[in-house]
Amino acid sequence: MDKDYYDLLEIADNAPTEMVARAFQVKSNAIEADSKLSDSERQSRMVSLQEAYDTLSDPVRRSAYDEILTQRAGAAGRLWRTVLGVLVAIAVTAAVAAFVVNENRKREEAQAESERAAQEEVLQQRKIMEAAEKRRLALEQDRAERERADQERLEKDRAEQEKLLANHKFVVDNSAERAERDARERNQDEANKRRAAAELERQKRYLNERGVR
Repeated sequence: MDKDYYDLLEIADNAPTEMVARAFQVKSNAIEADSKLSDSERQSRMVSLQEAYDTLSDPVRRSAYDEILTQRAGAAGRLWRTVLGVLVAIAVTAAVAAFVVNENRKREEAQAESERAAQEEVLQQRKIMEAAEKRRLALEQDRAERERADQERLEKDRAEQEKLLANHKFVVDNSAERAERDARERNQDEANKRRAAAELERQKRYLNERGVR
């Protein structure tokens, strides 16, 4: 027993059985994968590793082994293993803390990405609404312009009709006035003719009367 089984498996002396098995699996895999080892070296290391695992995984054998270590190494050795256990615990705690920090960072990044996507969605919806509002305003403006053009056209047609009616009335009024004037002139001519005929008749009678005398 030249080598400490705990050091061989690189675990603390208070490591649970599950950690012993896990350390054994990791170390044996490393030995199998080490291509620099010769067959004899690989076999020797595997034998030592198996012996360490068999001893520390059995509660009775482990208790007896710990007693031997206590007697051999004394308080200093156990203190060292205790310190090592503390260091391992600190390392595990640091690894867990790093994992938690990494998970928190991932969660924060995912939340930030979700918020950014939500903001982009809001901006996209706002752009759609603004475009729809612009189309609505453009349609209303176009409709107002068409209505204004129709109103101007109606007013222009109405003005043209009123102008035509005024011209027609002027023509009608002039025709009536001219007809009335012509009638007066005809009546005046007829009256003049009657007066002239009467005067001519009077002169004839006068001449006749004087001729008789």
